[in-house]
Parts: sequence; C-alpha cells; structure tokens
Amino acid sequence: MAFSPLASITSVAAPMLIDNINTVIIYPARFLLISKREQIGQYLFYDWRYNRDNLVNKDFILNDERFDGARILLGGKNFGCGSSRENAVWALLDYGIRCVIAPSFGEIFANNCLQNGLIYISVKEEKLKKLVEISENDQEITVNLTDSRIFCGGALEIFFSML
Repeated sequence: MAFSPLASITSVAAPMLIDNINTVIIYPARFLLISKREQIGQYLFYDWRYNRDNLVNKDFILNDERFDGARILLGGKNFGCGSSRENAVWALLDYGIRCVIAPSFGEIFANNCLQNGLIYISVKEEKLKKLVEISENDQEITVNLTDSRIFCGGALEIFFSML
C-alpha cells in the first residue's frame, strides 16, 4: 500500500493514554497469517474494539463517534513496545491513522513507523494532556511537518523534532 508524503495532517485526535500499549494489543497474533497489508485495519486493537462475542465495545475510544475517522492517535508512554510486529504499523495505516503522538515509543515500533510512513511524534506529558483536552472538546488539531509544530487555532502550539 503506497501513501503519498504529507506536509500536514488536520484531524480530530483519538486519546488513548494507556502506557505500554504493545504491538500484540495493536495487532493480535491470530491475524498474523493475513499476508496482505490492505484491509488489516479492521483488526487494529481488535481485542479492545470488540468483546468476546465479536460485538462492538462501545466503551473503546476508536468506537466513539466523536473520533470516527480520526487520523491522529494520542498514546501513552512506551507506545508500540514489545515485538517487532510490523503488522501493527500496517494496521494503523490501513485503519486511517497517519500520526501517533505520545511521550515515548518502543524502539522497534518507531523504526517500523519510519520504514512505512507512519508519523510518530514524542511530546512531553503536559503537552499531551493539552492535546487530549482539545480532542475531548471535539476540536481538530493540525500536525505541520514542514514547520515541525502541532497547533489548534490560537489555543495551542507545540514545536517538535522528528529526530
């Protein structure tokens, strides 16, 4: 699946501030036999998005109508830790997530993001909390890669480094 380069992303941001979300949670092992990258987004966070009867878990953030179509995900510390499961990045991209913002990332996950075009940005926790406040008030945020900044109107501006 090819994605074109981005200069900026404007979207609602889905807040999932859970620390140590690993690649097994992002993309469960039982779906690893699916060899195509297309349509694997349906398995993203599968065990959290659905209950044991495969019914939608209405309490899960990505099932909340406010975050339908979110292209930005706000994560907790050490997002994407664990195995080298590249499928986790593929599933995020196929689902429509183009950027993950968190205080820190698993090293292998971050490398897989670089290899596959998923933008990952580390920000301090206090800045992340402000982004969560904005997202919970149904406001969009913009991640501008050209200027290396995240902003929401005049309410917030965060500078970041991709290195």
